[in-house]
Amino acid sequence: MLRYLVGRVLGGIGTLLGLSAIVFIFLLLIPGSVVANILGPEGSSSPEAVARLEKEFGLDRPVAVQYLDWLAGAARGDLGDSWRTRLPVSQTILERLPLTAELTVLASLIAVVVGVPLGAIGASRHGRLADHATRVAVLIGSAIPVFLTASLVLIVGSTQFRWVPPTGFVSLWDDPIQNLETVITPAILLGVISAASVARMTRGAMLDVLGRDYVRTAKAKGLRPRRIIGRHVFRNASIPVLTVLGVETGRMLGGAVMTETIFSLPGLGRLVVDSIGKRDFPMVQGAVLVIAAMFIAVNLMTDILYGLADPRVRVGRGRSN
Repeated sequence: MLRYLVGRVLGGIGTLLGLSAIVFIFLLLIPGSVVANILGPEGSSSPEAVARLEKEFGLDRPVAVQYLDWLAGAARGDLGDSWRTRLPVSQTILERLPLTAELTVLASLIAVVVGVPLGAIGASRHGRLADHATRVAVLIGSAIPVFLTASLVLIVGSTQFRWVPPTGFVSLWDDPIQNLETVITPAILLGVISAASVARMTRGAMLDVLGRDYVRTAKAKGLRPRRIIGRHVFRNASIPVLTVLGVETGRMLGGAVMTETIFSLPGLGRLVVDSIGKRDFPMVQGAVLVIAAMFIAVNLMTDILYGLADPRVRVGRGRSN
């Protein structure tokens, strides 16, 4: 098991390296220059001012040297300085990270609380009205994109119900009530949309387990349906559910880019969008790297939960290693 976890960590580091190279290349392809963005039309006409900023940002060096220099700094924990604010990138990311983490955790909890019961209801009432209603709800939730749902909530809420989400983010530690009022709406949007995938996987996994011989034997013994579902069915169906929940967490991190921008929340997602618009490439590179590292960490935790949910997985990996 230990060798497996070490291999996963090394694989995650390799993934981060590949992702950082891809992001670096794509940032170079974005039209416009941070120097022209900072100096403006008048300042960018001065060759001396342009050359000074390019040298300050290291843009006068070859592209490969720029990337390797950034990579060496990232390996030491130094993500460089922002081209716009001149503040350390890591400092800005640490200030924005708690909001994105809170939003993702709340959305994950909502996805589990909504998706797992819906999937269980659909499986336990297979072929009945409740099952059909659940499948329709799951289909609708899977088809609607996050940005469209968030935009509709804002437009309909403000025009029809005179409701506008609270503005001015407050930290959870400063004022938990006001913090929850600000974060709960985007968390519900992300969570409900991800709950559709969780419900679909829960239903499919439970239907598969319900057809097993040991479940039929338990029914023949006269065990209560609730005990059969809770003790025999759900535990054996939990691994596929954990899989999709780990994947959906990555989707929530991606959806946070949209929800934080639409709801004006100062998280990592909005930081990425703002930094791309300002051509602040060190900030974009650092924020994307942190978001990817969070996704890899969640998937690693999901693998660990596999072993806790089903000892056979833990034993199998121990033998294979």
